[in-house]
Amino acid sequence: MEFMIGDDVGLCRYGSGSGYHEGLKGKDSNCKWCVDGYAAVAFVGFESARSVSEDEAVKYIVDVFEMSKEEAVEKLNEKGLDKDKSIKYLGKTFGDNPRRAKQILGLLQSKTISKNPEW
Repeated sequence: MEFMIGDDVGLCRYGSGSGYHEGLKGKDSNCKWCVDGYAAVAFVGFESARSVSEDEAVKYIVDVFEMSKEEAVEKLNEKGLDKDKSIKYLGKTFGDNPRRAKQILGLLQSKTISKNPEW
């Protein structure tokens, strides 16, 4: 499993078995690994992102979510949510409507076409 930490997205992982790049969403120990389009970007050169070892990822969880090391290891390996469950989780936990949840997760693509293309 690979791990990244980015200023904008926090802790991200790839290779958890869900088939998605994921970010840890939440403010407490009950936070969930959600599919995250922004986390996916972090793995291909997000400027603020840096690769971290599993030990550094565990330390991040211990420090940010105030968990014991054992709890952090469990959290690090916890199964992530799929796209639909991630959207519902953000709605239930943070009150985001489905459109806003998709935007937060990086799943909402802009359909705006520029009137002044630069090409």
